[in-house]
Amino acid sequence: MDAVSNTKLAKTVVFVVEQLANGRFDELAEITNSTRLTASEMEEALSEYGINLLAPISISMDELDVVEVSRGYRKAPHEWSVWYQLVDKVLGPSDLTLRLTIVDKGTQILGVEVDDIRVN
Repeated sequence: MDAVSNTKLAKTVVFVVEQLANGRFDELAEITNSTRLTASEMEEALSEYGINLLAPISISMDELDVVEVSRGYRKAPHEWSVWYQLVDKVLGPSDLTLRLTIVDKGTQILGVEVDDIRVN
């Protein structure tokens, strides 16, 4: 992965976590088209765990588990499976992992789907 892709991936994860931390579940569901998780499912996953979610200012690539997804055909957009360990404001790293699919469609903003929020 090149530096531009790394920067875009990290900024996309920061954006998603900010939305979750600020309770903007409906807005996030709209952006992701509720492809995998609905707004209520995202909210339920966080409230059931009881996390006081920290919205990071930035995220380094070392904090992300990234796997490029290969679709087997040349013209497919770049796509990554990205996992990020959520952090509680008081307790630090939690047992919750945010699982995303991020797609580079050749625009400034990467496409994103929230696949899951689950306990490790």
